[in-house]
Amino acid sequence: LSKYRNYLIFHHYITELHEGKVVYNVHGCVSDKMEITNGGIMSRANISSRFFNRKGKEFMGGNNSNAIIDSSDKITISESDNVIWSSELLIKLKDYLSWHLLSNNEALPWSLELLIAFRDKWDFKALSSNSAIRWTHEIVKEFRDEVSANLLSSNTNVDWNQLPSGFFYEGRLNLTDERGSWDWNEISNNAGINEEFIQKHQSHIVFADGRKGCNWDFCKRVNSLSIMNPKLSLSSNPGLIWTDSLIQTYIKKLDFWVIALRGKIDSNLVMKYAAFFNESREYSTHRQKNSDYPSIIVHNFSSGWQNLKKNIDFHPTEEFFYFAKKYSTRIYKPYYDDTGPDHKIQGYVDPQVSSNFEEVSVYSIFK
Repeated sequence: LSKYRNYLIFHHYITELHEGKVVYNVHGCVSDKMEITNGGIMSRANISSRFFNRKGKEFMGGNNSNAIIDSSDKITISESDNVIWSSELLIKLKDYLSWHLLSNNEALPWSLELLIAFRDKWDFKALSSNSAIRWTHEIVKEFRDEVSANLLSSNTNVDWNQLPSGFFYEGRLNLTDERGSWDWNEISNNAGINEEFIQKHQSHIVFADGRKGCNWDFCKRVNSLSIMNPKLSLSSNPGLIWTDSLIQTYIKKLDFWVIALRGKIDSNLVMKYAAFFNESREYSTHRQKNSDYPSIIVHNFSSGWQNLKKNIDFHPTEEFFYFAKKYSTRIYKPYYDDTGPDHKIQGYVDPQVSSNFEEVSVYSIFK
């Protein structure tokens, strides 16, 4: 790598041919300020005619109408997981590497020593999202003035139980400034937390974010269908394994409709708390056009039982199927809002607005 460093791709960039020479267009930078070969600096320009040669020397380009643009989509050296990375290699190539891409690279031999050795090179925002780094109390404390608390909030490889309370709450040692404060919706949804952490920080944990239709974060468009996504909370945590003691302790704060959709919960607990899965909510909408009449908005509903059917982490047992054959629930059919072009019904629709439902066995949902 060191021998052929002048011929290898260390960055993503856009090259242009200017007066017979290859130059690097600043609009291909991966960040506002980025190191390139031989220690040169490529900084984002406000005008398209500002270019840099291979060694970072700036010159003003004139007419570039004949420019040849080559946008690299190749895997660069800096983000490769096939390189045998070491401190020695980083030292040799430090002026050639993209430290932004390196900071995202999960293949490096991450350690406190490595982080300290190149402290002035790392992109700490990228590092904060890197889940290959085990974010121990020691590492977080060492870099508390550089890491982003907001990005660490969603990092599943933080040693949450070892971080002292003072790292989270204002008035004590905490990570809150322009790098962002802790996001308790993200932390509550983080697959890396456990029951011990929840108990310790229950006053800040977001157990459920809205229970009456306002629990939607945003809609994801799939063709003409708008699918609603629940706001992040403990109830939507995809990695937390639900236990009877955990449910019993916080039962009044939990959102079972969301747990059914996203959570890891076994058949025995579902049967024990079956009544909580009868609730139905709107989960998507789409428009239906009929002739020249203004389009009709169709509201689709889903019950907790239907959510469990969609949940890839729910594995029904034979005992559950036996239970499901005897247990009945209410399924709501789509509601057609034909109130005209302005559609009087806005936002969340309670399924009970329609009497169009049927009583079915839970087994009929899963069969």
